[in-house]
Amino acid sequence: MANICDYLREHGERKISKEAPFSEADQLILARFSYLPFPKIKIGAFETIGSIAKKMSLLASEDFCWPDDEEYIKLLRHTKRFAKMRVSHFVRNDDKNLEKQFSAITIHMNFQRAYLSFFGTDSSITGWKEDFLMSCQSETAGAKEAVEYFNKIAPVLEGELILGGHSKGGNFAMYAAAFCEAQHKGRILKVYNNDGPGFRDEVIQSEEFQEMLPKILTIAPQSSIIGQLLSNPAKQNVIHSTAKGILQHDAMTWEAEKDRLVSSELDEISHYAKTTLGSWLETMDDESREP
Repeated sequence: MANICDYLREHGERKISKEAPFSEADQLILARFSYLPFPKIKIGAFETIGSIAKKMSLLASEDFCWPDDEEYIKLLRHTKRFAKMRVSHFVRNDDKNLEKQFSAITIHMNFQRAYLSFFGTDSSITGWKEDFLMSCQSETAGAKEAVEYFNKIAPVLEGELILGGHSKGGNFAMYAAAFCEAQHKGRILKVYNNDGPGFRDEVIQSEEFQEMLPKILTIAPQSSIIGQLLSNPAKQNVIHSTAKGILQHDAMTWEAEKDRLVSSELDEISHYAKTTLGSWLETMDDESREP
């Protein structure tokens, strides 16, 4: 079954245009970009996806966060669709004491549109503990920094803004869009949450989140578990994954066909996570939720 690497092989030579418009598969590719090992290379003042990919081609396999990312970056390097997109404003701030893991990068799709890609969760204890803190805190340290990142970047960018991320990164993208400075909200075209968890009710019911809600799209596999935690009333597109159970959270298992992600429906596992585990978290007090 084809995934986004196969999509790059088949459609990488087609530039984004009216005939080949920006798609959900394209945004997933840009959301995945923030997972790459940027601290392992020297980032210059003017970089593109292609130049970043060239530098990362010299890294060892163990330098990459996930096994498929090495192939993914090699494919990106030679695509007309993505290689010339400029890259800027990489940030990586981890703090074990604050239980914070934050990273983001801006991808300039053209002179009038940019994609802010928020890093998700790696295998570190800090990363997973911050995920659990989302159930007992309205604003984690990482979510707060996502807002600060957006507010710093938006004034120096032109045109429309797209925010996206996978897992915790999707949660950060939604939070940043909802709680950023008001003067920039009109420039936000879309917010993509790729199987990221939702929020506590006080966030969902806030005026800021409700205002941004029509622009948010959640994309989740048929056995979504992480993406069904807590509340998220945003529109949800369910896609097919070739993995089983919790392994479907890996976006590299999401099936792509032609120029799109393959549609599916939530299965019993996902409904169980949403109704049973989600309800359990919502009824617990904050002290009991603390990891």
